[in-house]
Amino acid sequence: MRLFLLRHSIPTNTYPDEERKLTQEGFVLVEKLCSFLREESFGNLSAIWHSPYLRAFETAYAFKEKMSLKAPLVENESLTPCSNPEHIVTAISKLTNRNEDLMIVGHNPHLESLTACLMGDNKFCSSVAFDRCTLAILQLSDYQNIKYPFDIWQLETLVSPNFLQ
Repeated sequence: MRLFLLRHSIPTNTYPDEERKLTQEGFVLVEKLCSFLREESFGNLSAIWHSPYLRAFETAYAFKEKMSLKAPLVENESLTPCSNPEHIVTAISKLTNRNEDLMIVGHNPHLESLTACLMGDNKFCSSVAFDRCTLAILQLSDYQNIKYPFDIWQLETLVSPNFLQ
């Protein structure tokens, strides 16, 4: 099983926070990221979970359209910027089909904390940094054991459109 973690792209600087839309530059950044990726890498994707915030939904939708993905978009209330990452880690560990991949589109600091929990790090100190529109691909490495209450994941790929030419 692989887990695709994507931070939302560049939003407007407006209020309220939950209703901030992507800027034109934000949509261009999603396209730039997608142009670097291969559609077949996402062929086993079962769902795209996204934050209820508009910028995360728009990022998820733009990514899905640009990559021609069939996986459904699923809003998840536990993907807000300050949500407890353990709620999502628990939800992932309860997925019954470990042969399908999952994508999560969300925010910082939540994504960095989530990644830390998934990789067995301290949940407040992530070894993976998420700039806007950065995609991390994690591979399921080991199932729960006595030392770790959650599954353990390894970082497979980290792509930031800011470093793509």
